[in-house]
Amino acid sequence: MFKTVLLAAPALLLAVPALASPPDASPAADAPVVPPGQKIYASPAALDSDLSKVVCRTEQPTGSRLGAKRVCKTRSEWAAESANARDEIRRVDEARAASARP
Repeated sequence: MFKTVLLAAPALLLAVPALASPPDASPAADAPVVPPGQKIYASPAALDSDLSKVVCRTEQPTGSRLGAKRVCKTRSEWAAESANARDEIRRVDEARAASARP
């Protein structure tokens, strides 16, 4: 009996936080995704506003803790930049997959 309690207690302790969290604690599907090393200086209400709203981010060069700079663009410019980066990554992945085929 004592062994059963010792084995069941850790499982119960792991399950309790999952049951205690509210069901809407997960991030929204339309929540903005910020790459590591960047910060968004905007409130959640501002993120839902028009595309001409200016949003500033601090961009840090890869491999350095120095040289961070603040870049301000409109939401539509940030969206276009993000879409261009996704397209470029997709293009490189497709080219790599095509060259790896026998």
